[in-house]
Amino acid sequence: METASKNPRSFKNKLLITLICYLCYFYTANIILITGPVMKPLSEYFHDSNIGFAFTFINVAMWFAIFIIGFLMNRFAIKPLLIIAVIIGVASSLITFYYPSMLTLKILFTCVGFAGGLFMAISSYMVVHIYHRHKIRAMNVIFTDFFFSFGGALIPILATYLIIHNFSWNTIYLLLQITAIGILILTFFADFSVFNRNNNSSEKHSTLSFSSWSFSLYCIAFAAFLFLLAQLTMTSYAQSYFQDVLHWGAMDASKPLSYFWIAQCVGLFLSPLITYKIPLRRILPTFMIIATISLAIIAYIPNLDTVLKAAIIFGLFNCYIYAGLLAFGTFQMFDPPPTLITTILLFGTTGTALSTTTGAFINKYFGLSAIMHTVVILYVVAFVLIILSVIYSKELKKHI
Repeated sequence: METASKNPRSFKNKLLITLICYLCYFYTANIILITGPVMKPLSEYFHDSNIGFAFTFINVAMWFAIFIIGFLMNRFAIKPLLIIAVIIGVASSLITFYYPSMLTLKILFTCVGFAGGLFMAISSYMVVHIYHRHKIRAMNVIFTDFFFSFGGALIPILATYLIIHNFSWNTIYLLLQITAIGILILTFFADFSVFNRNNNSSEKHSTLSFSSWSFSLYCIAFAAFLFLLAQLTMTSYAQSYFQDVLHWGAMDASKPLSYFWIAQCVGLFLSPLITYKIPLRRILPTFMIIATISLAIIAYIPNLDTVLKAAIIFGLFNCYIYAGLLAFGTFQMFDPPPTLITTILLFGTTGTALSTTTGAFINKYFGLSAIMHTVVILYVVAFVLIILSVIYSKELKKHI
């Protein structure tokens, strides 16, 4: 973190806001990455083999929330927006818990997706605007992603355990709202007035014109889009691939994703040291090519031990990419407007929004194996875009 303010209350408030950001990412991971474990129970409950299309409501709602967040933050303070997001998530989960149906399921997916989008966009905005130095900002943006991966490591295991012990899918979604309650409690104790002042002082500069973007920024944005499209498609359908195509048992099929998310947690926990010592322009292409090779091993070598080892390597090096792209994007302008990171986040969320639909479409017409082929190809293209973003980076030129 940056040097603490001489005012202990100000420093304490910064830590409190940072913790809220961490929980916001953890919540968003929960509602996205629960997809794999609950896919089969939902399919059986509703007698619908194409239930994967319903998860599109989560991703579209998240995309819409991030799309309108700039408008909302210009007109409303951050604190009431966080409170509203909590209420939406908790209320929809309670409704679905007591009245489970296809209609309430779609309402649930829409509401938790919208809440998750608000949480992610607001937390990304807050992290960027309370940490100004490049290295410190990169450290905190990437370390915030640690809590996303921590959710990915914890939730699939927990959800699988609960499903095996006959907990219903709507009970699991209700339990996810514990994180939202935690965010609500911390929100009441935090002071967000610093962001309100920033909004008022820079409102006229908050519009981001794509004409001001460099070629590097476009590469970063589209790489973020392809990266999340591929990663979320893989994490949503890999467990089904291992079970239905490779015929592994339920617990064995859940292990690669669990190992992947645990490895991401370890990598992101070490991220402050890594990003402080190694610049992002070196981390991004190097780690991306290692992640791509590891993903190819997972997709094409049907051996449990080999896949588990590859999943660990994949998680360790994959973890820096998306948050690294967000941070690297802010380096491309000397005075980045507040909407820059939100716009890049919107590209990534578009990939997230399309992931379940893309996976469901490929699964319906080409099968689960084709999903794994597709995500490897998307990773390769994203790697090429990252290379181009580094070559044409203005941040790179400033440091030569």
